[in-house]
Amino acid sequence: MMAALLHLSTLLSLLATILSIAESISIDCGSTGSYVDSNNVTWVGDKGFVTTGEPMKIPDVITKPINTLRYFPTGQTNCYTNIPVTKRQKTLVRTKFYYENYDGNFSPPSFDLVYDGKHRDSVEITESLLNNEETFYYSELIFAPANESISVCLIRTSPSDNPFISSIEVYSLDVGMYADLGPSEGLITRQRTTCGAKESISYPLDPYGRPWYPLGADDTLADLTTSAPSIDITGASNKPPEVVMSKASSSLGESIKLSNLALPLTGLPVYLALYFSEPQTLGRTQKRSFNVFLDETQVGSGPIIPVFGKATQVVLRDVVATSGSQIVFQSTGDSVLPPIINGVELFSISNSRNGGGGGGGRSQSSGGGAKNNGGKKKKNKLPLILGVAFASAFVILSSTFGAIFLRKRQNAKPQSNTTPTTSTGVNIDCGTSSSSLDANNIKWVGDKDFITSGESATVSSTTVEKSLTTLRCFPTGESNCYNIPVTKGGRVLVRTMFYYGNYDGKASSPTFSVVFEGKHRGTVSISSAFEPYTLELIFAPASGETSVCFVRTSSSSNPFVSSIEVADLADGMYDELGPGEGLFYQQRVAYGTTETIR
Repeated sequence: MMAALLHLSTLLSLLATILSIAESISIDCGSTGSYVDSNNVTWVGDKGFVTTGEPMKIPDVITKPINTLRYFPTGQTNCYTNIPVTKRQKTLVRTKFYYENYDGNFSPPSFDLVYDGKHRDSVEITESLLNNEETFYYSELIFAPANESISVCLIRTSPSDNPFISSIEVYSLDVGMYADLGPSEGLITRQRTTCGAKESISYPLDPYGRPWYPLGADDTLADLTTSAPSIDITGASNKPPEVVMSKASSSLGESIKLSNLALPLTGLPVYLALYFSEPQTLGRTQKRSFNVFLDETQVGSGPIIPVFGKATQVVLRDVVATSGSQIVFQSTGDSVLPPIINGVELFSISNSRNGGGGGGGRSQSSGGGAKNNGGKKKKNKLPLILGVAFASAFVILSSTFGAIFLRKRQNAKPQSNTTPTTSTGVNIDCGTSSSSLDANNIKWVGDKDFITSGESATVSSTTVEKSLTTLRCFPTGESNCYNIPVTKGGRVLVRTMFYYGNYDGKASSPTFSVVFEGKHRGTVSISSAFEPYTLELIFAPASGETSVCFVRTSSSSNPFVSSIEVADLADGMYDELGPGEGLFYQQRVAYGTTETIR
């Protein structure tokens, strides 16, 4: 009885601490109790937020909160839950990871994170970072929570790697900040840069908890400091800190080129925010005017003319950028002074309302993460945010037209001399055992000859085609696979369709992965229960049979599939596609018509 009362007292004390800092909360993972750090930030232990995993104190590390962590030696998914937030208010969540060889393996792990059940990021720590308490990896997301609490789940992606976490920080953002962000979208931080500064900036100089890192040394740029006594930031809705706007980098010529963007080679739909403030009072004959481009796309509606003592913000979103992209600032013909830049924020978009950022027709961003380098200078023109490497077989979709190669093409590919086998196109109505003809005289067959696991289910709907009113779900097993005959030596199109329709009565659309041919991986993240979701791949099968596997990524989500269509493509179609590559469908448009063509 006394133990129960003590436990209740501990929980009530923790609850009181949480309620007192409802606007923000900082969780020291693997620790107990609470404390106040040198920035007057209150940290609480993680006992009230997680029930699994093992706490660990790292020997010889004194800096809090990275001197403790929680690791998860068992379980596919382990979650922190009941983290308090303000419903529908933009929120920043940052998770930190300080490995320091805590397990003695000298092998930093890789794993995934899922924020609030739908925003997925990947962590791949590539260095042990021993004896450097100023350097750690982090992942950061900005989104609008749908409820008054959120979850952060760590997901095992390799049987040899144990996920772990050092801290979780949550900051509420003001109304109007990142106003371009849709209610179901998220911004995964790629880079946040203060230009012209020598040191990093974070809380309390940025009251919203955002870390800003210096641009680094660059022989083509000069550092400027404003002569304004103060800077009015009301013109920038994202509220960059005044200290960031007080410094700037200026070109020594007529242009600035920022490269080495912290993005994958395959590209992602991005949200780019740029911040400007004129650092000096200009004379009558002086003018500073320039245009900004992300690759070929202009940022803003016209030339940028920074204002002295005031902050200006321009935003570009839903443009696909890659690690090879550049942000170019080019002086206009009538400009006397060179371009400047004060601050840069670059995000990938999770669950983009315009598609992209994942592996399906409706999407989710994968990958992200960052490494804090303690303000150390780097050679690249924008600080390269490390911490996550994208597996070559993991597809990142975007909102552009066409498709993205799964991995980097070689300079040339040999022409195949293989003669395709007999055509084996097939349309599989998943969850049924009989055959049927649809309104387009297309034959559909049941799936009993292609899979031996899973359970059949039906969806009550009169608005979707018959093949979507049945499905096969997989309540057990990590991976469940269909084996389907295909044309060896030719190219095929495989389309998987998903219509949730609340078939399980849970009113909770699942998230999971699909792996084609054992190597082409896409992500299914269904945001609308009553709209069909499509994942489609074009590739050249290596044999006369291919697999389509549905992989569980969350213990609370059961993978399912409504239909699988396999179509042989004619010789010469998508001829640039290499033998080990695949094209994931993003968008296919016929101009000049108002009707859908199939």
